Amino acid sequence: MFCPEAMTFQVNLSKSIPETPKRCKCGYRWKALLPDNKDFVLLKEGFRMSSRFLAKSHSDRNKFACCLCVPSGKSDKYESAEALQAHINLSHTKWQMLHDRDIS
Repeated sequence: MFCPEAMTFQVNLSKSIPETPKRCKCGYRWKALLPDNKDFVLLKEGFRMSSRFLAKSHSDRNKFACCLCVPSGKSDKYESAEALQAHINLSHTKWQMLHDRDIS
């Protein structure tokens, strides 16, 4: 489901997004191009999904899976950061978001 490199961010909580190379081996761009040149995506109730959350959620080039769904054993693929944002806003509670250090 997830790119092997994305999984390293899931298990190593202190690993930061690399400056170089600019892309993962699968083609994912580490510094995602987000709306309004921000380094986060705004979620419901003022939560912010960080670039690091996107990095650990990528499955291949520009597709994502939801790290918040992993404990349930099921996660679909999403075509964009915006689609992942919509999924999180619809399917997850603020309590679930509070437990992920890459959502603030």
